[in-house]
Amino acid sequence: MWRISSRLHKTITNSFKLRFENFDLINNLQQAQVLQNTINQELQAQISERDMTQRALQTAKLELEQRIIERTTELALSNDRLYREKELFQVTLASIADAVITTDAMDKITYLNPIAEIYTGWNSHDVNGMPVQEIFQIKDVTNNVAIEQPLNIDLVSINHDKSKKNRECILTRRDKQEFIIDYSVAPIRNHQNQMMGSVLIFRDVTEQRKLTDKLTYQATHDSLTGLLNRHEFEKRLRKILKAHRKNDVHALLFLDLDQFKSINDACGHAAGDDLLRQITALLNSKLRARDTLARLGGDEFCVILEHCPEEEALQVANSLRELVQNFRYQWHDKTFSIGLSIGLYPIKDTHQQLEDVMKAADDACITAKNHGRNQVQIYQEGNSSLLDNNDEVYWLPRIQDAIANRRLCLYFQPIIAVSHASTLEEHGEILVRLYGEKNQLILPNIFLPLAERYHQMVEIDRWVIKQSLELIKARVQKKSTGRYVINLSSHAVSDENFLDFVVQNLKKQTIHPNNICFEITEKITLLDLQQVTEFMVTVKNLGCRVSMDDFGTNLSSFGYLKNIPIDYLKIDGQLIRNVRSDAVDRAMVESINHVAHHMKLETIAEWVEDIQTLQMLEEIGIDFVQGFGLAKPYLFTSETFRNQYTIH
Repeated sequence: MWRISSRLHKTITNSFKLRFENFDLINNLQQAQVLQNTINQELQAQISERDMTQRALQTAKLELEQRIIERTTELALSNDRLYREKELFQVTLASIADAVITTDAMDKITYLNPIAEIYTGWNSHDVNGMPVQEIFQIKDVTNNVAIEQPLNIDLVSINHDKSKKNRECILTRRDKQEFIIDYSVAPIRNHQNQMMGSVLIFRDVTEQRKLTDKLTYQATHDSLTGLLNRHEFEKRLRKILKAHRKNDVHALLFLDLDQFKSINDACGHAAGDDLLRQITALLNSKLRARDTLARLGGDEFCVILEHCPEEEALQVANSLRELVQNFRYQWHDKTFSIGLSIGLYPIKDTHQQLEDVMKAADDACITAKNHGRNQVQIYQEGNSSLLDNNDEVYWLPRIQDAIANRRLCLYFQPIIAVSHASTLEEHGEILVRLYGEKNQLILPNIFLPLAERYHQMVEIDRWVIKQSLELIKARVQKKSTGRYVINLSSHAVSDENFLDFVVQNLKKQTIHPNNICFEITEKITLLDLQQVTEFMVTVKNLGCRVSMDDFGTNLSSFGYLKNIPIDYLKIDGQLIRNVRSDAVDRAMVESINHVAHHMKLETIAEWVEDIQTLQMLEEIGIDFVQGFGLAKPYLFTSETFRNQYTIH
């Protein structure tokens, strides 16, 4: 029993012990299960998060792949565009007329376009990486000094879109041939405004420079003799007068040929022109290099003797006079002796005006002519007025008597249609002439300057207007359709009562205004543009036509043309005379004709003396021509003249 009880107790004890152990195990298992569940939840959350991350990565991958595809496409398009732009750039540089050289930041050449290759004599591939100054060798155009650094300018301070101002220089090609070029430099910058290099652009201006020099020469020189013209001479004299100091002594000579008009009238303009050229050579042979000789116009010359005392100036003047006196002019089978009247004005005082100095020398020359010609007269204060009065005593009554006693007469020179057939039976210019006491015909170049000097031009213009309108009325009434050009002087246009006189006579004669054309020279227009414009507007409103004569003698002509109401542009005869032999004169005539036609103006060429000039003007497209070689002036009367002068 004891054994049974002991076993039973042991069994029960073990049973309880096992029970308690199983309870702990169950608790541990439950805790482990709870822990496992927690871990499983965390793992599940991690798996979910990983799945989400994987999906996000997959989405990002797909987006990245799409962006790569798009970027690749964009890069391909950009590369294609850049390639096309590069091709366009290269084609453009290869085809433009200007030469282009590009360099890097170290002034090493990176590219020459074909024009640059031609003018430098180098191939672009061969000079790649070479310093630009070794290829682009230039010299200063004024002093012929080499320019070592053609790009040596502050490119950093120049704005992105600006370049160095163009300058002219002499480019020496590889074969040592030289050109005058115009070049400029511009910087090449990146987006951070850093200098990456430069672009040098240049062009050949050799011919342009020659043309500019020629035009400048023509603007300052007389086309016939090659001497300075009046404008340039007065410019130099004005400069000398302005710089005149207290002890400076200069002299001005006013020269007038004595028998020029008789030779010109007897043998023609060609002989007169030839004589003037020979006289020019004679005068130049006796003058110093620093002396200034100019032709003022016609047969008048002027000389500035700088730093020349009066006694020495008198010796120079007499040597010139004797030289011309001993000269014999030969024209075909005729021989002429001529003289030279000289007025000498010593320039001793400061602050003298150009007009006063010129007038003093002119007065002295007039005195020399009045005292028998072919002599030198020094200007004397107070003597000129007496001499002028003596001259006035002779000429003023003659001109006044001619006006009063109808010894003035009118001539008519036809204006001929060239480029098209004219519907007018008559078209021409009315010219005034004077009959002398012995019934000899005195040409206007003799008596009109005297009429201007003694203030008779307005009266002559009034007579011309009145007489012309009467004759035109008679011709028009006899079924003659025409256009009649009446010249006006500067004195008449500037006279405050002259315009009213013209208007009253136009209305009084009851002429159709379309038959009348008033002609005013370009010089008159420039002297008083406002007054001339007022006159033009008034007569245009009445129905008359207006023509501008001697156009092209002033370089500023084109600037004011569009502001004045004219119908005809008569091109200056100095340009027409040399149009066949001088390419520049022809170019100027073509330009004037082109501009005139754009402004709806008709052009007239004067001084047309031969058929070859006529044919060239017809090729240019000139509308009308006028000249002694085509149709000489004839007496203008009330009878109609039916001859048709249109030339095809």
